[in-house]
Amino acid sequence: MNTTSKSAAFWRCESDDCNPNARAESVTRGADTSDADSDTADPKEQTRKYIAVALQQLQGSISRETAEILVRALHRARLQKEPHDKAETLRGALTGNCGNALPTLRVAHQHKAALLEPAFPSLPDELTPCILDHLGARELARVACACRSWRLEAIRIAEHRLRSRRPLGQVRSGINWARALAAEEALFAAVGPRPKHAWWREWAPMRVEEVLLTGQPQRYAHAALYEPRGAMSVMSMLCRYAGGLSWMFDAGWALHQAAACLLIGTFGTAAIGLHLRCGSAKYAASTYAYCDALSARAWSLAAAAPLTYSAIDGVFGLGTTDTVWLMLEDEEVEKGMQFQTSAAVMASVEPVGMQEPQEPTVANAPPLVCFHSELAANGMLRSLLQVSPTNYQLPPLAQITVLYTQAAGEWQAFGRTMRRRCVHVSVSVPY
Repeated sequence: MNTTSKSAAFWRCESDDCNPNARAESVTRGADTSDADSDTADPKEQTRKYIAVALQQLQGSISRETAEILVRALHRARLQKEPHDKAETLRGALTGNCGNALPTLRVAHQHKAALLEPAFPSLPDELTPCILDHLGARELARVACACRSWRLEAIRIAEHRLRSRRPLGQVRSGINWARALAAEEALFAAVGPRPKHAWWREWAPMRVEEVLLTGQPQRYAHAALYEPRGAMSVMSMLCRYAGGLSWMFDAGWALHQAAACLLIGTFGTAAIGLHLRCGSAKYAASTYAYCDALSARAWSLAAAAPLTYSAIDGVFGLGTTDTVWLMLEDEEVEKGMQFQTSAAVMASVEPVGMQEPQEPTVANAPPLVCFHSELAANGMLRSLLQVSPTNYQLPPLAQITVLYTQAAGEWQAFGRTMRRRCVHVSVSVPY
């Protein structure tokens, strides 16, 4: 059987896949078929085939792409350590050197995941990091779930890779390192590597662009206002909002992260969101600083946020900073619809519509959005984060899911009937 037919047969979902004995026999037959050509096959090609056969036991536990990456990685790692004429030694290590089938796959129905017990019993331990180093965050998470003997090594590699990219210091236990690395990789894909300059170097151009994007008065669109000695420089704004900074510090925020969250999250969301959507690195330092601050806070989150609200319209509305929210203006928006944000979300415990006059035109205005939060689970942040006594924020690249919709005049908040339609959503973002 050639390699192509083997691969096609392996990836088909047949009835034998649910029978460990049948699978073991098929793997053994594959190994025996390879033996028939052992005298004429190239040792390098023969080694690759043995590795491919060995990794077939991972089918159903991880994706095809993951298995192929593992095949190539193990192949490279092993050939760097063993001469080509020792292909037979590798075959013995992978098959247990006794003609048996490879270790069978035990299905854990409780967790709906496949666990290997054991996986590659004779594979040298020093090869495992060589294999896992080639995987991204999502693939590391899949391997950690599929292969118990590789779980700790996958977690260690994810933690080491994340710490090499961003300063973390002392963090609490229980962090899902693969999820945290996935969030870092998503930011890297969107805005590129971390710049060497500090985020406040981007303050002046970011503020000017924010003013223009949100339609604020043109008198504020002058860079001189935001330069170090300007009336709205970073230092001036921190002094102006010292009360908010003090509240965040007392609530447990690190001071430098509180400053970044307070200023960037309030005065730079539209500019950051625009360039994140375009894949531009113009405000990469500010994007990383803001997301780092929120993720660090999320790691110490003890309680989920209450119901919070935000408007789609207005100078600081969701649709102004991120156009993806405009989809919710459609009255036929369906339950279960999902989309991803590119700008930070700001919300309040008080519905914006409560401060508006009760006029008939309000019922035709864009809807309010109500955010439902819950405690984080499995490395996914599912709650907005409190930044003041009444305000909450959510980092960009969050997944939004529509829960249900309430018509104008048919729902209440704080004992008042609201005359705007309300779209209720849940949130999730790796952190």
